[in-house]
Amino acid sequence: MTENITKKDQIMISLLGRIAYPENKLIEIIMKKKRSPYAYIRGYNACDGKNNVSDIAKVIGVSQSTITPILQDWENIGIIFEIESSKGGKTYMKLYSLPNPKEKVQDESLVSNNAEISESQTQSSQNKEDQNGQ
Repeated sequence: MTENITKKDQIMISLLGRIAYPENKLIEIIMKKKRSPYAYIRGYNACDGKNNVSDIAKVIGVSQSTITPILQDWENIGIIFEIESSKGGKTYMKLYSLPNPKEKVQDESLVSNNAEISESQTQSSQNKEDQNGQ
């Protein structure tokens, strides 16, 4: 199947993909029952239309025979689609990029820290109001 994916097409696919598969659902699908779930997130992100099956397998750290049925499942589900690379041969394109798992952990810790700071500021403000009210 030969497809020419323009930037406009990529944007539409990404937006529709986010509607059909919100980030948490997409991550759940990709990581489900995997020994190295974060490696599969990196493998999914490697589905950029430039990497072939063996390249994606290398990113994940598995054999081509291991990743091939997984890519077929992902394609059947609709979270990736097959395209022909400019060099010829089969490659895959993802709906949209997911955050690197390490970045996500850092972001979650920042959110957690900000929530704690916000909560302590709220308590501090309430204590000041209580003291002023007495």
